[in-house]
Amino acid sequence: MIAEFQKLDIPSDAEVAWLLKQGATPESMVRPWCIRSAWVRLERGPRFALSAPGEADSQRALIFRCDDRGEPVDLAAWQPRTGGLGLLTGAGFCIGDLDQCFNPATFFMGGALRIHRWPLAWLAAEREGIVVIDASKAHAILRGASAIECEGAALAKALRKWVAPPPFAGKIVSCVAPGSAR
Repeated sequence: MIAEFQKLDIPSDAEVAWLLKQGATPESMVRPWCIRSAWVRLERGPRFALSAPGEADSQRALIFRCDDRGEPVDLAAWQPRTGGLGLLTGAGFCIGDLDQCFNPATFFMGGALRIHRWPLAWLAAEREGIVVIDASKAHAILRGASAIECEGAALAKALRKWVAPPPFAGKIVSCVAPGSAR
């Protein structure tokens, strides 16, 4: 995943200028790894595929790593004009490090996991916290978080739905143990 990420373009001067104008800091764009940009095709799921300029539905997007304990597990694309977000392989959950969701240090002394709606807010916050990309995984991943801090009421409302347990869809049968009375 790292080799694939490093092959992608660095953001253009225009993309960098736009990010700076929107509140991202130079430091947040390059450390601990430099964000990238690429032509992508956003798909359902939320997924994306790398593409080429001029291909159908191809658009320029900023590319971020989805890490777990500092190692990339997936790549995420964000198209700022449309707000579209997607994962390359579907293995990821968030931009940022998944470990923040489980690490006791996140919640030490009353701390909270910060969840941002958009990568721009995450960059402006110096990459503190995460940006959820695949909300279908939120219940399984975030259910153990002792405190979550969201950037606004709309995200908090969405997050409450994401972390709610899904309805049980399985079949429950009763069985009688051999030798026991019915």
